[in-house]
Amino acid sequence: MLSILREKSGSVVVKILFGAIAVSFISWGGVRIGRGCGSGAAIVVGPEAISQQEFDQRLREEFYFRRSYAPDITVDTLRQELSQRIVNRILLGFAAKSVGLLVSDDELAFSIRENPTLQDDHNRFDGSRYKRFLASRGLSVEQYEIDLRKELAIDKFIRLIKYTALSSDDDRRYRWEIDSQKIKLETVRVPSDQVVEISLTDDDISDYVAKNQDRVKSEYERDLPIRYKKDKQTRVSQIMVGLAETASEPDVEVAKKQIYLAVERIKTEPFETVAKDLSTDAASASRSGDMGLRSLASIRFAFGAEHGDEIFSANVGRVVGPFRSAKGFHLVKINETLPARTIPFDDAKRDIARQAIETQKRSEQARARAEALYAEFRAGRLTDAHLKSIGLGRERSKDFLKRPIRTAGGQNAYYLPGIGSDETGTLVRTAFGLTKNHPFPDGPVLLNNGYLLMKLIDRADPNPADYEKEKDALEKRALFDEQNSLLFRWLENSRKRYEAKTTISPETLLGPQQKSS
Repeated sequence: MLSILREKSGSVVVKILFGAIAVSFISWGGVRIGRGCGSGAAIVVGPEAISQQEFDQRLREEFYFRRSYAPDITVDTLRQELSQRIVNRILLGFAAKSVGLLVSDDELAFSIRENPTLQDDHNRFDGSRYKRFLASRGLSVEQYEIDLRKELAIDKFIRLIKYTALSSDDDRRYRWEIDSQKIKLETVRVPSDQVVEISLTDDDISDYVAKNQDRVKSEYERDLPIRYKKDKQTRVSQIMVGLAETASEPDVEVAKKQIYLAVERIKTEPFETVAKDLSTDAASASRSGDMGLRSLASIRFAFGAEHGDEIFSANVGRVVGPFRSAKGFHLVKINETLPARTIPFDDAKRDIARQAIETQKRSEQARARAEALYAEFRAGRLTDAHLKSIGLGRERSKDFLKRPIRTAGGQNAYYLPGIGSDETGTLVRTAFGLTKNHPFPDGPVLLNNGYLLMKLIDRADPNPADYEKEKDALEKRALFDEQNSLLFRWLENSRKRYEAKTTISPETLLGPQQKSS
């Protein structure tokens, strides 16, 4: 394949013929889908399956990633979403194969060559980057290209479905109505975490554990793979001399001299002192080279698979390197190793109880606080000065539309700028139920992380005379919506056809406490 890439790298014909092919590899949701996982399978759809170990690993990785920008995400929600996404990809793969959709070597080569990750500074395919990309992820060229070929075939099938979509006048009118119906709101967000400190005694916690033994045990088992099973971790420090992958030979030589200067200095000076003086990685240099506790996946991501494996298996005190990665030259010192471990239930139960009590008390406090503020808000006595004094603020929204978005499972949901997600539609229904004669709801509206006080400022409802003016633009948007709706309907029907051949283990959907039930 590399030879084809080099041979075709300048071909305009290839770009014209295959310009519609996706230029980046969409992995199988981070999970390798294969055959014959046996009784340890998390998900089975016909002849395809993934193991429970693979699913749990992907769940852990996605949970920590999603939690960084969506702190309210729950493991249970993520289990459902991830398992559904995997089933969808498997079904799409079956469909692409059944209708004979093939991906040629030229199409595959074009997709790899046009991936920006694999290009040099002049936007040209770089074979050495391709090899390093695969090595950093522990993939062979053959396996990566097999997986990518499957994904490109799925992409073709999705486009094939969408090309059959038609837009009716009813579709266009519906789109026009939800686009034309707009409201403006005045809101005050009352977060649930902005409450007074909660004081608990040992007796409070012991009493909760005694009265809720089954619930505490269930929560422990549910969160076992995420919170209480800890993979092996290694704390490392590094000295890095940054160097671009495309650096000239003179620049490489300069960097080599710098890293070998570090090698000599750590013979007589503390590693931490040299890291602070010489390392060009600002984040770790500011901490004397410390990179914190890292998992194997994190070490591999930072240094590449080959060197990552060596670092992760090295003894405490050893310095690995110097070696070169995609980022430059490195010296890495192993400071501490924590073996894989499981926190037992008896050690975790009091923390679970404490968290449950605090969550309940915060919810009660937040509700009482929101209701008290709402009474002042509705009476017009909640001034900006008072809001500022208690750490809150008033916001006036721009046009607030009723248009839903689609979730991964094909359901309607809403995202409200400045407010957040509204998967149940409760907030949208409440907001659009307000009128100029009744501008306030019955009380504060519950959000994922608190409450919202709202008041209608203005409302614009559709004017039927404007429909004809916007008809052409609406046709394009309605067609796009119908294409996506068609794909979701196809997936729903396909899931029904394969229902008898699809198995998702209880442990996958509900957590390990369901394994033996």
